Amino acid sequence: MPTVEAPPPLVERPAPTETIAIAGVFRPIEIPPSPPASAAPPTASPTLPRTPVATEGPDLAFAEAILALTNQQRLANGLAPLAEHPALVAAAQEYADLHAHVSPDRLDHSLNSSTLDSRAEAEGYAGWTFLAENLVWSGFEPPLSPAETIQQWLASPAHRDNMLNPAVEETGVGCYVSAAERPFRICVQDFGVRS
Repeated sequence: MPTVEAPPPLVERPAPTETIAIAGVFRPIEIPPSPPASAAPPTASPTLPRTPVATEGPDLAFAEAILALTNQQRLANGLAPLAEHPALVAAAQEYADLHAHVSPDRLDHSLNSSTLDSRAEAEGYAGWTFLAENLVWSGFEPPLSPAETIQQWLASPAHRDNMLNPAVEETGVGCYVSAAERPFRICVQDFGVRS
């Protein structure tokens, strides 16, 4: 099973309705049990073959698959699909890239003194009332598929709550692959609600 960071308490911004929720999965080792019967199992992505070859850089196809599978889970649970917001995509992708270079061996939601809200706002995500973030790290021996990544998040209550939060309307996903001696992928999924 993956090691799951306990999410910190919700951080309140000046307005009492503005909150942040974060969660991270570190070094997945095995696939968790199937999600509860109420959730449809994610389908495998035939366009992303499982291969140990790692090419350094953003993994846009993996990020797109994460978005599609997240929306599939939301629909299966009677929730509206999430709209992709360019500012959240940019914040997530930049943070995945930063994470791969600054902290390749430990997940952290506040590298270089940044915070989820500071990263989202720096990319132009203004007027938000709720932000949440899921992180995942996976090696390439064997690599996790997008569907397996979603399974990991669904097996963790904090990640599942972020993905299936009925109030959330927008998201952005960024993934980065490091072709280090032991290749790995870091994915960041940001969730938001704006007033």
